[in-house]
This record gives sequence, C-alpha cells and structure tokens, in this order.
Amino acid sequence: MDRDIPEYYYLFGRPDEGELQVKVKLEKSKSWVLETSMNYNDFHKLINRKTGRLHDLMRFDDHPFPIRRYEFDPEKNTMCIVCKGRDQLSQDQIKNLTEESSS
Repeated sequence: MDRDIPEYYYLFGRPDEGELQVKVKLEKSKSWVLETSMNYNDFHKLINRKTGRLHDLMRFDDHPFPIRRYEFDPEKNTMCIVCKGRDQLSQDQIKNLTEESSS
C-alpha cells in the first residue's frame, strides 16, 4: 500500500479520545463512514508529506476514495471529510485508484 494514502481508521487513534469529532460523508449518498475523533494537534496527519498539501485520497478498509473537501467547524468542534462515492467513478478511475494505492 502507498503510505502516502492514509487509512482513515488508523489515522487519528481511538474514536473516543479526541476533542474534535470527525465524520466522513460519501458525496451524493446517504452513506456515512464510522465517526471518529482527533485532537487539534493531529491536523498535520491530514497533510501529504510529499506534496505539503491536504490529502486528496484516503483509504477506507484499504479502498481508496478521492476527497472532495474538508469541512471544519471550530465552534462545534467537528470536521466532515466529504469523499467522492465509488458509484460516481468510472471503472477506469477505480482501477487507477486501486493501482495507485498498491504501488
């Protein structure tokens, strides 16, 4: 697996120990991924070490998904990561993501 595509379930640690609630929404879907939490000092984990930019891909159970946006609400201490759903991707895009994540 490409170490620069983080696995959501291992990114922040225990779901109940952070001060910021993190949700993942699949765009154009009613599906949500298991909610977790993170600490504010964990924001650096959202940065790709190679590019210095926010990750634009994230893995969920080893399946890569493109990230569309990060929605952060400091008043509510919440962040929502909005991903493009697999049903929005062509078979070629899914194949490329899978190959990219296993390289």
